[in-house]
Amino acid sequence: MNAQADRPHRAFSSRLLVVDLGRRTIAAETLDERVVRRFVGSRGLNSWLLYRYGTADSGPLDPENPLIVGPGPLTGTGFPTSARFTVTARSPLTGLLGDSNSGGYFGAELKAAGWDVLILRGQADGPVVLWIQDGHAELRDAPGLWGKNTWETTTALEEMAGDRRIRVACIGPAGERLVRYAAIMNERNRAAGRTGMGAVMGAKRLKAIAVRGTGRPALADAAAFRHTAHRLVHQIQQDRGFEARSQFGTASLMKLLSGLGTDSTRNHQAGYFEGNQAIGPEALADGYWLERTGCYACPIRCSHMYRVPHGPYAETEGEGPEYETLNALGSKLGINDLPAILHANTLANQYGLDTMSLGTTIAFAFECYEQGLIRPEQVGGLELSWGNSEAMVSLVHQIALRQGMGDLLAEGSRRASSALGPAAARYAMHVKGMELPASDPRGSLGTALSYAVSSRGGDHLRAGFMKVEKAWKPEDALRWVGSEKAVDPADPLGKAAMVSWEEDLCAVADALGICLFICSSLMAVTMADLALAFSQATGWETDEETLWRAGRRIITLERAYNLRHGLSRADDQLPARFLEEPLPGGKSAGRIAHHLDQMVDEYYAHRGWTAQGVPTPETLRQLELGDLVPDLWPAGA
Repeated sequence: MNAQADRPHRAFSSRLLVVDLGRRTIAAETLDERVVRRFVGSRGLNSWLLYRYGTADSGPLDPENPLIVGPGPLTGTGFPTSARFTVTARSPLTGLLGDSNSGGYFGAELKAAGWDVLILRGQADGPVVLWIQDGHAELRDAPGLWGKNTWETTTALEEMAGDRRIRVACIGPAGERLVRYAAIMNERNRAAGRTGMGAVMGAKRLKAIAVRGTGRPALADAAAFRHTAHRLVHQIQQDRGFEARSQFGTASLMKLLSGLGTDSTRNHQAGYFEGNQAIGPEALADGYWLERTGCYACPIRCSHMYRVPHGPYAETEGEGPEYETLNALGSKLGINDLPAILHANTLANQYGLDTMSLGTTIAFAFECYEQGLIRPEQVGGLELSWGNSEAMVSLVHQIALRQGMGDLLAEGSRRASSALGPAAARYAMHVKGMELPASDPRGSLGTALSYAVSSRGGDHLRAGFMKVEKAWKPEDALRWVGSEKAVDPADPLGKAAMVSWEEDLCAVADALGICLFICSSLMAVTMADLALAFSQATGWETDEETLWRAGRRIITLERAYNLRHGLSRADDQLPARFLEEPLPGGKSAGRIAHHLDQMVDEYYAHRGWTAQGVPTPETLRQLELGDLVPDLWPAGA
């Protein structure tokens, strides 16, 4: 039950650790360098491995569904924000591609231990922990950890190791109970949250992965790499958005969404929350934040530790929260009780829950209650009314433990709406089964398109669109995507090219193992910068166009995976509310309904896909994905 790996010779050594939990075997493998160079690493390589190791007929919670954990070639190198890693599997929430990206220190520790990818297959016969110490790996039984929350689990493993420097990624009770949007938590408060990767880990009975690495990724040209990294830190610090992001973190975006009238409120019934200031960054800074913190090698340090000083949730501690959490557990529920939101955020981290799907699913339940589709007796007498923070906190417990109405809501809003009847479907705010982010798409046609076509469902991280519309000038849009009008949120022209541009950029950043903040949100680091750093780290001479091409390849591969699992053009759509109901204040729903099909057509054409969203054989071959042609275009099709 152990494997040995040589110390890596460069930033990405193609080292794979393959763990069969059912057979309790562990083996080290080396990937073909040509494959690694095509897909870069992390998200890209994970998706390729999922396509190859997964089967078309295995369910998300079946033992055959592989769980893949991968840092990128820049992760752990000291490059600014090089903390990220991706967890990938078929999603229990959507049935399609599932992946989630996390920061902190776990990914860097995995690289320091000498591993580029973990592939976890099968199902253990009881709870186990995967222990990795540099090149040594083993499975240990861990029945005493099953039932513990993520903080308790992390502390227990640190004590077992006698080393608080180990890094732990684990699941809590939500993952054990197969909540479909359960998260994998690392360093207690960092979440690989979206798409239910915690449920996949729970189905495999893998409680935790504990890692300790004493090496560092070797760099092909260390001196040049360090010079590039130092220059880019300066560029990041000079960006006009750096100060706000560094001081207030993503919580600063609460004010931006409110100003745009797209702060999703009361389950997207409105775009402005009157209690916004009470849960915004100033309120957090004035009474709750203790100190700034951040991820490995990050010059921004956008996060904060917090403590609730008094009241019913006194002494609640945690990290964050991100603006998506403030929206999901605040604005979307009409809640301006900040201590309750912080308490719910801590509970979500301890239980192992994605706060975005959690809050949006609770918002669905609140509106169903408002419409008489959920009766008081079905929720144990709870009053699911807007602004009721006690009901929200109660539902967090019920969902994580699958108790009462929480058992249904643990299935996500799409499945819950099916159980509650046809009328409930209107209030389930999801795309492809994944609950939507904070920004209401009625304020931006680009956001609407990016949500509709995203490979993992309703998403703000596949294309960070809001920032591009605000940061770019018309001449920038003309240069990059061929239309000055692409920066106009109300104009459909150029949106397909701009969404594709953003998707490709985000795919490359995820694949490299860096934070989207520096190249999508702050836009301080260009693709040319990334190509230079990638070349200096790996020794593989790479130019800007090669990385753009890799981004297109990753997006097309993800589309192919989803098509293999039943995706069709009909799934590239938005909930009816966005097509039929205008936001108070005039944000048009009719505009989306009028333009969405046209934009999807243009997006498919821009990608080299058919009118039904299938990559053509020519496109697949041009992107060096010719081996997928028989899958998507079987003989006689």
